Amino acid sequence: MLQSDDVIENEEDIQVERDSETGEDDDIAENDFDLGITDEEPFQGHNIQETVEEHEISDDPAVFRIVEDLSYEVCELQAHNEFLLRDVADLKTENESLKRQLDSCSQYMGAIQNAYYACSTQHAASLLVSLSTAKTTKFGAELILDNDEKTQFYTGLTSYSLFETLFKLLKPFMEKRISKKRPPLWSIKDEFFITLSKLRLGLLYKDITCRSNISESNVSKIFHKWLDIMYRELQQLIVWPDREKLYETLPIQFKKHYFNVISIIDCFEIFIEKLLSLESRSCTYSQYKKHNTLKVLISIAPTGSITFISNVWGGRVSDKVITQKSGFLDKISYGDVVMAD
Repeated sequence: MLQSDDVIENEEDIQVERDSETGEDDDIAENDFDLGITDEEPFQGHNIQETVEEHEISDDPAVFRIVEDLSYEVCELQAHNEFLLRDVADLKTENESLKRQLDSCSQYMGAIQNAYYACSTQHAASLLVSLSTAKTTKFGAELILDNDEKTQFYTGLTSYSLFETLFKLLKPFMEKRISKKRPPLWSIKDEFFITLSKLRLGLLYKDITCRSNISESNVSKIFHKWLDIMYRELQQLIVWPDREKLYETLPIQFKKHYFNVISIIDCFEIFIEKLLSLESRSCTYSQYKKHNTLKVLISIAPTGSITFISNVWGGRVSDKVITQKSGFLDKISYGDVVMAD
């Protein structure tokens, strides 16, 4: 086997001999072989071994082995180059797809930002309107105007029309008590609303003062004035029912199973502040509520209408004593059935 140095020397001798035979100039660079490849055409993986045989570079087996190795490496490089070209093409395609997705996301984010800005602006405007309305709407009958839900919450009446009906019923009696020299601070309807709100919600005078900008003393006067009128004029609406009319209006379930029930009674308690008098404090202390209370016996018909209300008793008095001494037993007859809690 020839050594590599001998192969190189043989190649140089071959080149010198060929230069002398063809008359080429000595200025041609070494190893500058004409393999039939031009700059105008890209290299397409020529078979180096065929090119060597075509030009009869050498008949030495060692040279052919080297050429074969080089040809194998060139083929591998060409295959790797083609793989890289395909990889670059895939990356370009993926890059274009990502650009389209980015543009779509940018448009979507822009739409979201515009919608958020529009909603924020609308919400801010709504808040400003609500704030302006809250500042201009006072705590009075205007607050429940044509609103059955608010009417029931603030007054306990089921509808605004019922509030108007009750007000028209009591208005003439209140007008008689109005002094022409000192006109009321508020309208009569607003005073009526404040009275019902205090009864319904248990509002303190100080709370009503903060809501209405009226002093506590004036709120107290308004409340007691309307309370007196309501007591005198509305107590005539509490009537003990006639048995025949009561039976005609009995609910179906009562007619089937409790046709002789005439009343449903209960004693309810109202919390009060501790009184200064120890004796009064003792009479109003309720063992059941663990608080100072006032107790009242109330009776309703099976239809739900109020048929009897007793006087006010101290919370210490038992329900049995109130029932016996309130006058309720004088209302019932033989055969009447009374339900109690």
